[in-house]
Amino acid sequence: MIGLLLLWATRLLVAAVFGWAGVTKLLDLPRTRRAVGEFGVPDRWVRAVAMALPVVELGVAAGVLLPWTVVAAGVVALGLLAVFSAMVAWLLWRGKRPACACFGAGSGVISGITLARNGLLGALVLVATVGANDALPVEYAVGTAVAVALGTVQLWQGLSLRRLRRPVDHGDGLPIGVPAPSIDLRYAAGGRGSLASALSAGLPVVLLFVHPGCSPCSRIVAELPRWRTRLSGKATILLIGRGAAESLAALDGEILVQHGTEVAEGYLVRGTPAAVLVDARGRIAAPLAVGTYAIRELLEATGPDAVRR
Repeated sequence: MIGLLLLWATRLLVAAVFGWAGVTKLLDLPRTRRAVGEFGVPDRWVRAVAMALPVVELGVAAGVLLPWTVVAAGVVALGLLAVFSAMVAWLLWRGKRPACACFGAGSGVISGITLARNGLLGALVLVATVGANDALPVEYAVGTAVAVALGTVQLWQGLSLRRLRRPVDHGDGLPIGVPAPSIDLRYAAGGRGSLASALSAGLPVVLLFVHPGCSPCSRIVAELPRWRTRLSGKATILLIGRGAAESLAALDGEILVQHGTEVAEGYLVRGTPAAVLVDARGRIAAPLAVGTYAIRELLEATGPDAVRR
């Protein structure tokens, strides 16, 4: 009986983890889409994958609790974990750390801990899948479900408190409402440009940070003619790059050249591509957008009255 109780406790725990992951993704689909895009999924598939992933996770959560579907649910769960772990390992090897969004907004960025957690969850899935399919007596089933539910809630609360105790990380852009640091740089093709001159038109300014060795940067720069046309009379796009002027000029003729990372550091931008929205008054108007998908969302919402509270 003890072995059967542990088996069903494991199944309930697996169901709780996958169920929580699915629900939090569905509750914040914009963040889920951004995370999927930053993981390298082609743009045309981002919406479909972001919608299908939480649905599959919820299916796994239900499937591991039914004796006739537990094996199929376990195979799907292990497949999800294997694909996700491979993508995480590939991104870490390339030095990239996109947001995980595994369990909603508080999940943080990927790391080696993400791989370790996936390995542990995979082991739990294996235990839940290969065990006996004997049903628990009702009184044991209810008690086991309550115990696992309480343990899951305690674990979630503990992790939440741990995140709250961490030092505040100011690497995710400047707070909304603070004055935007001044910018005065030379263009790669010659001449100088500044944030003040861009704001003189009385329109919001989108600061787009790129790097010539960054393939997502090349994709978003290739779209700039369309975005500049679309935002004509509504906002100004100011392109800022780091690297040799010749390499930056090859990306776009109208690109400002940083000497190092002085401007990016002033705006607390740690990676590329990234975009900052500055309102017509010269204040930060939106959270930092990192990655092509998030930048497109920012550009879509940008206009004379674009200020995000």
